[in-house]
Amino acid sequence: MQREGERLNAYLRTRSAGAGTTSLIELSRPDSSGQVLLFAHPVGGSLLAYQPLVRRLGDHRCFGLEASART
Repeated sequence: MQREGERLNAYLRTRSAGAGTTSLIELSRPDSSGQVLLFAHPVGGSLLAYQPLVRRLGDHRCFGLEASART
């Protein structure tokens, strides 16, 4: 399972660097190697809405896709 997460992470970083429309943000990095969760941004484009949930997830490593500001 960890290998798939690493591949997804690498793919998303490549896509976000090239497209300039989304960013992969690490929301939590616990000491343990728990499951990885991925969140997509809500309508407003910010991941702040997930902060209370991420705090309660404990040993889960959490990432989020956040919309970048368009200039």
